[in-house]
Amino acid sequence: MKRLLSLILALIMMLTLSACGKNGDNNSSNNNSSNNNSSNNNSSNNSAEETKKEKTGELLVPYYDEETQKYGYCTIEGEIKIEPQFGAANTFAENGLAMVRTKMKYGYINEQGGFVIEPQFYAANDFAENGLAPIRHYNKWGYINEKGDFVIELQFDAAGSFGENGLANVEIDGKEGYINEDGDWVIEPQFDYAYSFAENGLALVQVNYKWGYIDEQGDFVVEPQFLRANDFSENGLALVQVDDKWGYIDEQGDFVVEPQFLLASDFGKNGLAPVMIGDDFDTGTWSYIDEKGQVIIESQFEDLEPFSSNGLAEAKIKMKFGYINENDQVVIEPKFSYAESFNENGLAKVKFEDGYYYINEKGEIIRPK
Repeated sequence: MKRLLSLILALIMMLTLSACGKNGDNNSSNNNSSNNNSSNNNSSNNSAEETKKEKTGELLVPYYDEETQKYGYCTIEGEIKIEPQFGAANTFAENGLAMVRTKMKYGYINEQGGFVIEPQFYAANDFAENGLAPIRHYNKWGYINEKGDFVIELQFDAAGSFGENGLANVEIDGKEGYINEDGDWVIEPQFDYAYSFAENGLALVQVNYKWGYIDEQGDFVVEPQFLRANDFSENGLALVQVDDKWGYIDEQGDFVVEPQFLLASDFGKNGLAPVMIGDDFDTGTWSYIDEKGQVIIESQFEDLEPFSSNGLAEAKIKMKFGYINENDQVVIEPKFSYAESFNENGLAKVKFEDGYYYINEKGEIIRPK
């Protein structure tokens, strides 16, 4: 199961439309940044004053141009707004800025296609709601504001985005902990791996090859004991592995659904989770279970993902990904080599032929007509 395999913490989708999370490095498995580059920052600030404009309010989507082999931006109707010119391109954040790559350096553009922060970083991630973005320069990570000024200087070996609680997971000298928006340690670096805090205020961390969950003070709420684990879903359940089976725990660490599945993924928006049931991977079959572990949908497909809020889920059919509904019916034919869940705009990122695109709920690829 593709998302589950990445759960082993091979954290990076390389240099596609999107950047990575804590490991905001699009080029490596962890993170890096360095050098203060104040001269570069000053020049980018001047550029920002000249080019930054108000958000257009129009939804712009990255698309891949096969002729130039570059990414540009178009409307959902297919009208080109920013000509293809980037080696990689993210969607626009709430602040109206999008991370792009050109000539192997990362910067940020506005919705008119002008650089607000010139491409100068070796890796970068999107801006968080607090207006800070993790970037890497050479081999160290730090955080910049929307003008490109360093708010937290380059010093970390890895850096994740800030969460709603104002904490970001960072790595230094082989250990990970959490800092606040001033760059001060709130939870000292002590974990082998550390993930962002979930909405329930718990974060997934690893110590001595075992996974557990901490609160915002750094205290263990669920002791490290699992071979693998996921963040908590909105329903307050988390997927964990014990021995060679997967099950689901509550926020106290008690099993709600006992470990029994060969493979599994998180609960979706509809309260169902995809699981593989059986004695071995060759004969195991996929189904959706409810929060009590009862089978609700017996599926015919090879690989399943959680349902999005629009009632569609990725499914693998003959080595290609398509989308099914809650009746286990194919809604979007399988033709993609990679597929993600639908976002709040009703769009999903997919790989089709040589490029990454977004599709709508009809399965139509968003690109110039």
